Amino acid sequence: MSSKDRNVARLLDRAKTIEDWPPPELLEFKEILPEHEYGLIYAAYADVRLSQDWQDVRIHRMASGWRPLLSGTLKGVTELVYAVSRLEQVTLEIFDRLFVAASAALNATIEKILLAIIDPDSTVAYYVLKRGIVKPDPNA
Repeated sequence: MSSKDRNVARLLDRAKTIEDWPPPELLEFKEILPEHEYGLIYAAYADVRLSQDWQDVRIHRMASGWRPLLSGTLKGVTELVYAVSRLEQVTLEIFDRLFVAASAALNATIEKILLAIIDPDSTVAYYVLKRGIVKPDPNA
C-alpha cells in the first residue's frame, strides 16, 4: 500500500470516528460534570483522539474534587492527560496532590502526567509533569 493510500485510509477511519462523535464514554460525563469541567475534558479528549491520533483513549474517574484523567496510546506508549483551563490557578501543591489522586484512581504509581492546558479559544498546549524534581534532559 502506498503512502498516499495509507493516508487516505487513515482519513477514512478518522471520518468514521467523527460520524460516531462524541463517543458514549465521553457523553456519560456530560451528565455528571459541571459544564465548564465537561468542556475541558471534551476539548482534551477531542484533541488527543482526533488531532493527535491517539488510540485506545479512555476516561478514568478520580476521587471527588478532581476532574477525570484521560489515558491513551501514542506510538505504542501509554500517556495520561489531566485537563485544566489556562485561566485557573494551579500550584505545585495541586500537582503533588494530582499524582497521589491519579495513583489511587489507577491503582499504580504514576510518575508522569501530561497537563493539557485548554485556552478559551480551544487551543490545547501540553506540558509534561513528573513526580518530584527531575534533572533536565540535555537532549531535549
